[in-house]
Amino acid sequence: MAVGGLTALFAALISAASVVGLANGVGEPTLARHRAEALEIVQMQHAETPKAKRNATLEKQQLQKVANLTVSDMAVGNFSLVLLVGLLLAFPGGIYFRE
Repeated sequence: MAVGGLTALFAALISAASVVGLANGVGEPTLARHRAEALEIVQMQHAETPKAKRNATLEKQQLQKVANLTVSDMAVGNFSLVLLVGLLLAFPGGIYFRE
């Protein structure tokens, strides 16, 4: 299981480094377009939420967070997601393939 965990960690590090490298390579105009698209998606999700379940302060915080999205935020999110999925797949695999 240790090999699976190390593999997941290594994959997450490579993925996060790739996000940082790609973000630095494409430049600020592309990142601004990405932020605008993400903001549009969040606004559409808010519009689809029934009014009884809406929370104005939470919606405002989400919009501010998306509007201020940085490269490090994207890299940390990518790292966390890849590490979580890798570990979820590594442990059952380690149990199944043990000797």
